[in-house]
Amino acid sequence: MRVSLMVLLVLGTVLGLTASADGDEEIMAISPWAGWYKETGENSHPMINHITGEYNDVQFRNYWIFDFSGLPQTVLGARLRISTGEISTPDQSEVYTLFHVETDPDTVLFGNYSVSTFQDLGSGTIYGSLEFTQAMQGTVVSFGLNEDLVAAINQARGGKFAMGGSVTTLTPGGGDEFIFGASSDMAELYLLVPEPATLSLLAVGAIALLKRKRKSCGIRRRRK
Repeated sequence: MRVSLMVLLVLGTVLGLTASADGDEEIMAISPWAGWYKETGENSHPMINHITGEYNDVQFRNYWIFDFSGLPQTVLGARLRISTGEISTPDQSEVYTLFHVETDPDTVLFGNYSVSTFQDLGSGTIYGSLEFTQAMQGTVVSFGLNEDLVAAINQARGGKFAMGGSVTTLTPGGGDEFIFGASSDMAELYLLVPEPATLSLLAVGAIALLKRKRKSCGIRRRRK
């Protein structure tokens, strides 16, 4: 049995397979597209900066777009990891909320002036939210997203997927209140997926190996 378990460990190491205690693992998807829309409908088109909130008396909302055309597995959970960039607030904190986007991802990316797209980025089904404080400026944060987001990702497998973001605690006439100012890092979306089929096959092979080992270790008595 010890030999068989050693073979299993060696095979797992060679294949580079990792799994959590419950048999699931995380894979990372980086958002290749991000940007912002102003309340006037003006937009940045795809770019690195994705400021969100109010700046110079103009409200901004941002978007993240992922390509899930190569996602073969059902997603079980998700969390977002992002750099905060510059943060400006006269309050103790600001809340950033992620929303479902009805607008087609390509329209979000390449559309012209659109007030309706701006509105879409900050309304509808909520996927998750996080409270930002001034002390978090220049740091990297990670927060979990809910079951609605997981269901939406599974529906979007095979194509592009968009999320909208908005600071939902803005104070009218409160001056600059924004996060992701001077932002230059893309979002990382960590997806929890089932144990890979390779691991399952490895486990089946290990069981067969153990059975063979047990048979070969049977005690045979010599006849005198």
